[in-house]
This record gives sequence, C-alpha cells and structure tokens, in this order.
Amino acid sequence: MLNRIRQLRKQKNLSQKEFAKDFNEYISKNKMDITPINFSVVSKWETKKSAPTKATYKALAKYFNVNEIYLRGAYSKDELLLRLQKYYSKYADDNFDITIDTLRNLVYFDIGEVVDEFVISKRLKPWNIKKEAPLLTKEEVADFNYWKKNFNVLFDHAATNWLITKPTLEATEKDIIGALVDALSGEGDNVVLTKRINFLNKHLYYKSRYPIKTFYDFNHPHPLDGKEYYLEDGKPYFIGDNNQRHYIEETE
Repeated sequence: MLNRIRQLRKQKNLSQKEFAKDFNEYISKNKMDITPINFSVVSKWETKKSAPTKATYKALAKYFNVNEIYLRGAYSKDELLLRLQKYYSKYADDNFDITIDTLRNLVYFDIGEVVDEFVISKRLKPWNIKKEAPLLTKEEVADFNYWKKNFNVLFDHAATNWLITKPTLEATEKDIIGALVDALSGEGDNVVLTKRINFLNKHLYYKSRYPIKTFYDFNHPHPLDGKEYYLEDGKPYFIGDNNQRHYIEETE
C-alpha cells in the first residue's frame, strides 16, 4: 500500500496546505533539523511521486503519534484482525450461500473453515461440539475483543509477520487472505482435528447419492466403517447387495 500520510492527515481534518503549515510549525517548535514542506510536497508524498527522507519519516511519525513502520505503509495487527473478523462474519451470516457469487464466497468459506479448525485446535470449542459450522456464536463474531484475545498468535508466523514489518511490499487482498489462511493453518493440532473429523463423519448422512446431498444429524451416530449411511425416522441404515436396506444399532 501507499504510505499513510494521506490517511492520517485526513484523520486530523487537515487539507494538504493546512497540514504542511501545521507540520512546519511542529518541527520548528521541536527544533527538528527537517526541511520545511509545502502542499506540493505533501501531494507528491501521498501519490508516491516522491518520498520523505528517513529523518522526515521519523518526524512525521512523532507528529502523527504512530509507529514509523505503520506510517510507511505496513499493516497494523488490528487492521488484519478486523479483516479476519469481516471475512468470517460473511461466512457466518445466516444468508451465506457458497453457490452464489462463487469466487468471493469461496474466499469466505476458506477463511471460515480454517478459523473453525483454529478454535477447535486451541480448545476454544470442544472437538465434539454438536454443530457443523460456523462454530463461533454471533456474539463472538461481533466482539472484536474476542478476536484480539484469541487470534494474536497469528502474528508469530512468517506468513503474517511481513505484513506488519515490511511497508515497502505491496500486499493485495489475495496476499492478505493467503497470509491469514497460512498462519491459521499453521496453528492446527492434527490430533484434535482428527477427532473432530471422525466425530463429524459419524454423524454424516446422505439424502441422495445422485446427485450427492448430505446432512449432519448429531443425535444419531453411526459406525465409521466406510459405508454410506442414510436416516429414516431416526434409524440409521446403509444399502447393501440387491439394494437392500440394513438398519443398525446406534453407536457413540
């Protein structure tokens, strides 16, 4: 991304001319050895036609009261967590349908799946929770403090670390999504996730074979024996030779 001079200037409700005047007064008052600027210089900074010197960047960071890396264009942790929250909230929406606007919804689905795997791996949700997806409650999805408390570990990964430390790299939305997915996947606990997969498979039933339609019923488990199970009046069965139904005793 571009540096954040324009963004931070607008947060102060200053025009380029007003900002130049205010910044010049700031460096004069603080006796900084920085060349004064005018609105033309500000315009070039904001459109990447020129860049502040190292010393000027330091002065600007102090003026705006922000981290210099952030000022130069790196993402903040909060910005990335807000994106993660936004993507998951789309996935968790009651009207979410992966068959509509497929490419966009596939992105939300990918994020949703790895977030659900993350909360299982971190024991934020039990592996045998009787729910397919999404696993977060609406209250958890909407609470940004929940994301800050439980997902900050993502920034220990190289996949996301560059986004908050390398302001000179231009990150697209695809890059950000890929980094978040990689970091979330890196926190997976294979033992717990295997338990989760087996639990889901024990409650997976077919509505039809052609075309394939399935659903989950968490009140009626069946064996994990490789057979395709159907459910009728709460009774699990599989179809054997000669298209015969074989009803089974439920098992936990």
